[in-house]
Amino acid sequence: MMPEMDGIEMCRHIKTNLTYSHIPIILLTAKTNLESKTEGMENGAEVYMEKPFSIKQLHNQIENLLKLRLAFHELMLRSAGTTHETPISEYIQSECDITFMKEVDTALTKHLDEESFSVDNLADAMNMSRTNFYRKLKMLTGMAPNIYIKNFRLNQAAELLAQNMRINEVMLRVGFMAPSYFAKCFKAKFGKLPKEYQNTINKQE
Repeated sequence: MMPEMDGIEMCRHIKTNLTYSHIPIILLTAKTNLESKTEGMENGAEVYMEKPFSIKQLHNQIENLLKLRLAFHELMLRSAGTTHETPISEYIQSECDITFMKEVDTALTKHLDEESFSVDNLADAMNMSRTNFYRKLKMLTGMAPNIYIKNFRLNQAAELLAQNMRINEVMLRVGFMAPSYFAKCFKAKFGKLPKEYQNTINKQE
């Protein structure tokens, strides 16, 4: 037992604190009954391991958690900004973090056509300091906030281009003012210029 609180209580404190809620938790415990395990998982533990356990088993659980986080990073890279429902809860257990990501995307959607909407503006919208916001988003998505914002805009642009919207209109809709810069960023992400991408989508249909 820990001196000031038990593992369940510590887990609850971490998972309801936005500063730390992204940290995966493995509970190592002597409590083997189903009720204790259920309580641990309900309070945000990603893994509940009963003593005695092997170091190899612990390493495997850690490796699985890291793989899951990397899979979420890849998902965010592909789908942030799209209208497809992103199954965040399949990758993140903390309700605090799920709410955080939804609020980030809501704020970006609201200001999508504003080129000047910056990391500072987004942090303000989240009522967080720039430093804490940077750390939180980077830990969750694997992307620095400026990269996340650009990725969000470009994914949205790809969806609009697939709807046959005019390229200049798409560019302005997602917050790019310079056609050359928009084309450069779009090609860097998707491997095609906006017009080429749109033509490819049309041929597939």
